[in-house]
Amino acid sequence: MIKYLVTLILAVFLTISLHAQDTVYFQRNPSKTVKGKKRGSSEANIIKLSPISFLAGFVPVYYERELNSTFSIQVGVGFTTKNYLKDWVQKASETNNDIESTTWSDGTVNTYQDYAASGNYKNIKPAIGFYVSAEPRVYFANEGLDGSFIGLSYSIANYKSNANKVKTGPTTTFEPVFTNSSFAEKENISDLLVTYGYQTLYDKVSLEYNMGLGLRTITGTKYAFGYDASNNFIDGYSTLKNTKLGYNLSIKLGYHF
Repeated sequence: MIKYLVTLILAVFLTISLHAQDTVYFQRNPSKTVKGKKRGSSEANIIKLSPISFLAGFVPVYYERELNSTFSIQVGVGFTTKNYLKDWVQKASETNNDIESTTWSDGTVNTYQDYAASGNYKNIKPAIGFYVSAEPRVYFANEGLDGSFIGLSYSIANYKSNANKVKTGPTTTFEPVFTNSSFAEKENISDLLVTYGYQTLYDKVSLEYNMGLGLRTITGTKYAFGYDASNNFIDGYSTLKNTKLGYNLSIKLGYHF
C-alpha cells in the first residue's frame, strides 16, 4: 500500500514539473511579462453540484477556493444512499468480490454458500450515510480556476443499509422467507486518486469535467444467509475488505463568485 501511495504522489509532482517547464511567457517590456491567454475570471470561489453522482449513491456539494493563480483547494460534503452502479455490477457477476470472509451463526467461517452476495434479493433498504472529500489542485495556465488542472483527491463514502433477516430453520423450497428483524449493514469506500480535468468559467456559471485514477479501499460488514447440509436456512455476516484500482468520472456545474 505504501509503495502505491508514494508512486501516486511522485506521479503528481512529476506531471506538475513537466507542465511548469512548458509554460511560455510573452514579454511586452523589460519590466513586465504577461501570459498569452487572458484570465477567465477574477472571482475566487465556486459552489458546485455533481448531477450524475447519484448513480454511484452519493449526493455532494463542493466548494473550490483559489489560493493563487496556480493553486486551489476543493472540498466536498454530502450524503450517501443506494449505490446503483455497484448493485448493477454485483447482480451481473452474481457475487460480491469485496467479501473477505463470512462468519455463520453456528460459529464456522466460510462454510456455506452466501446467497446474499449475489444482490438479487429485495430484502435490503438503503439508509443515509455521509460523504466527504478534499482535493488540492494545480492549474497549468496560471489563470486561477479556469483551464486544465491536475489534482490529488481523497474521499470517503460511508454507505449504510438495513437487511431483513431470513427465517432460519428447515426448508423444502430453498427460497428464503424474510422476517421483520434487520441487520445494520455498512460499507466504507475510500478513494485516493490522481485527477485530471478541465474547468470553464462562464458568466457566473462554471462547467467542470474530470477523470481520476488511483487506489480504492473497501471495508464493512454485510448480512449473509444460506442453507446447511441438513437443508436448514442459516445466517451470519460477511466482512468486506479489498484494495483495488479506483477510478472516477465526473461532471460538475457551479456558481462562481
